[in-house]
Amino acid sequence: MHAEACIVQKGDVMKSRGQAFETMMLVISVIVAVAILGVLLGFIGRIGTGIGGDALTTMQTQLKSIQSRGYGSSTVERSTFPEGTIRTGDLVTNLPLSAKDVTFVGIDGALCSSDGSPADCGESKIVVIKKIDGYIVTCKGESGPYIIVIGDANQKTEVNEKCGECVDNNGGC
Repeated sequence: MHAEACIVQKGDVMKSRGQAFETMMLVISVIVAVAILGVLLGFIGRIGTGIGGDALTTMQTQLKSIQSRGYGSSTVERSTFPEGTIRTGDLVTNLPLSAKDVTFVGIDGALCSSDGSPADCGESKIVVIKKIDGYIVTCKGESGPYIIVIGDANQKTEVNEKCGECVDNNGGC
């Protein structure tokens, strides 16, 4: 009878090891699931930025980034221009800049053409008549104003090139 008691006790020990193993496998599974979720969210985040955020917010973020560096160019971002007016003064509210330090440059085309376009693009304000998607890039040379170049959804390359041209000419676009 004493031998049977040892076998039962030995079986209980085996059950305990099995439960610990199962618990460890569950913990590992959770860690792997969280890692996969992180990778997927990274991909979704990159896809989401291609859809476009609010133009005013994009411009403010880009301007703040360039202002903190002193000069350079931001990455071209796609944004949605809602109906309304965006003034250079709206962009500098939390920055040590004046509205006169910022200039808008619109690429001729669907967004900023002279007749029947969805936006009227001036140096100090953009009046959006009809909601539209477009591209934005902010740049500044070693001297000259901060330039915010905007173009329509088909002008990503042109927007980037124009920004480079403006920087090369110290704001003279």
